[in-house]
Amino acid sequence: IDSIIAQFRNGGHYFTSAVPLGFEKNKNDIELTLQLAKGPVVRISQVELTGLEKTDVGFMRRYIPIRTGDTLKEIAVGGSAEMLEGLDFVTLTGSPEIIPDDDGYYIWYIDLRGRNLFGQGEKAGILADSREKYKSIFRVYYGQPLFLFGPGDFLATVRTRDYRDQFYEFGVSAGYELSLRSGYSLGADLGWKNVEPSSGLLRAFRVYEVGVGVKAGTLREYRGAPLTLVLDWNIKYSGRRYKQAEDTTALQRAVYNDTRTKFRAQAAGTIYGPLAGYLAAKASDIESGEKPLPVSELFLFGGTGTLRGYRNDQFSAFRLVLMTAEMRLFFSRNDYLYPFADGAYFENYISDGRGEYKRDDDFRRGYGFGVKLSSGARQLRVEFSWGDDSKFSEPRLGVSLTGQF
Repeated sequence: IDSIIAQFRNGGHYFTSAVPLGFEKNKNDIELTLQLAKGPVVRISQVELTGLEKTDVGFMRRYIPIRTGDTLKEIAVGGSAEMLEGLDFVTLTGSPEIIPDDDGYYIWYIDLRGRNLFGQGEKAGILADSREKYKSIFRVYYGQPLFLFGPGDFLATVRTRDYRDQFYEFGVSAGYELSLRSGYSLGADLGWKNVEPSSGLLRAFRVYEVGVGVKAGTLREYRGAPLTLVLDWNIKYSGRRYKQAEDTTALQRAVYNDTRTKFRAQAAGTIYGPLAGYLAAKASDIESGEKPLPVSELFLFGGTGTLRGYRNDQFSAFRLVLMTAEMRLFFSRNDYLYPFADGAYFENYISDGRGEYKRDDDFRRGYGFGVKLSSGARQLRVEFSWGDDSKFSEPRLGVSLTGQF
């Protein structure tokens, strides 16, 4: 791929890129379909020589066969560098290279939470997540105790997801969780959202959701804690209604029904002395009449909380199993060092290049180590993690700081 792109770059199309359209796996071979985007022809706007003290600038320009207005070619840059290296009265301080201009972008992650706001258990929060370029999530929620059939909690949420190159989503939801007795609860929720794909070739749609769930157990994670187990299961039914495409009068299917099921198990307990362990597994599945599903309806995972060692929401799947294991060495009641290992088995539908989709599966691993420190209501967690293709010298750093204000 690099050799193909290099041919276009040497012709002046320096920003040429290859966009993957699909791939087909056949035993040990993979056929990859790419679409080349050549981009504009780049021309030289200015040539500068820096660091010269005694040598005349005009004299040195005669050794450089690059002029203002010339097409930018790597072969010309390399030839100029070779010519200058042959001069015994100048020294190159670094290899010339072409660096496309990039002003950078801001990233942030803000998770503000307030508890017992008015003295009766009310809570509210704001989440703003923009840790990846062209991906941002914004969520606002409010909740309070609600005694309908006993002690319970009501929660209302408004959220948006702006994945610039894929879709924009706006949604609202409301849920109620009833506490049965210590460690046991039942929940129900309703939701609605509107999704606008970025591509004009795809149709926008609305989704109506209703779900129920049950939770059993309480997790204890302090030094010397006994073995505890938590089981969490929920199922959600949704109806997806597409809008008619504006550029066609043909009848298009407008309604699809989906069923989402999630099951999670967590266990934590003391092994010996200050040594403890933590294990967790989560299985998620979508049953739908539409294949493949829109990206917004898939399970997106990767990064802290799902699969450490990778970018946030790097992968997508309609069937997913996440696993994690941590070995915790406590040096106080709530603080510890820990190595960890994460794993993810997932399935998705991929194009075979002929307009058909087939099921494909994969497995990814992540590993690393971290430390958790706490002081009162404040908590700091620092993690270094690697994925399957990561260089050991380039770990992903995750820092989480929480507190009560």
